[in-house]
Amino acid sequence: MSFLSKRKIYSAINNGEFYVMYQPIYNNVTQLFDCVEVFLRWRNNAGVEINPLEFISQAESSGCIIPLTLHLFHLVRDDVKSWSVMKDISISLNVSGLHFQSQFFINDIFSLVQGMPKNINFILELTERYPLPNHKQMVQLFNRLKVMGLALSLDDFGSGYSNIDTLSKYHFDYVKLSGDLLNEIDSNERSLSIVTGCLSLIASINAIAVIENIETDAQYSLLKRNPCLFQGFFLSKPLLKHEFLRFMEMDDLEF
Repeated sequence: MSFLSKRKIYSAINNGEFYVMYQPIYNNVTQLFDCVEVFLRWRNNAGVEINPLEFISQAESSGCIIPLTLHLFHLVRDDVKSWSVMKDISISLNVSGLHFQSQFFINDIFSLVQGMPKNINFILELTERYPLPNHKQMVQLFNRLKVMGLALSLDDFGSGYSNIDTLSKYHFDYVKLSGDLLNEIDSNERSLSIVTGCLSLIASINAIAVIENIETDAQYSLLKRNPCLFQGFFLSKPLLKHEFLRFMEMDDLEF
């Protein structure tokens, strides 16, 4: 991972080597794909795809995760401006806990949402690879973001720092279950019970559950009666912009 220096990441930004992919998310209540998660990808000048886990980790440790996130915001804004008239849709973007600590965070988010079409809503997906700022500061940030019309999502609940303590302190609109929780739900009743218990917990705090890493029909069949959002390769892989727009024009998709 050492070959991914801070200098190379900045160079890749300047050279236009980063691009965006969109993974549709299925809403089991509306029975529509009315949400999408954005993924940043890196294909270098030699045509080699760089592992996202590696370059994001390196960006965080080297102090350039915020410029990289701002570049993602820029790419998404450019894409949205080029879209033709589309149904209402929520766009989910991952934000590092390190970005939350920046004094310019609110200004950065304002730059993202300013002038966006009314049918576009944004969800900030908080990834807790690092501890969050102090409680008072986080509550103030959450309140300001909600006033700006943004929704907030806790990523990877059930792993790392994403735990019940975080849910008890902050009002998240969405809670995304860690994909690891789904590994054995079709063969292990205890695993399924843990997942359904998490869904009940999330519903009890008036948040919407997002179940990611749905990769098989068996997984989806076991959970589809729950009123939540579903994401994974079984429903749709991440798509390039033109593929995503074509996908969203298909109104007869059913699961």
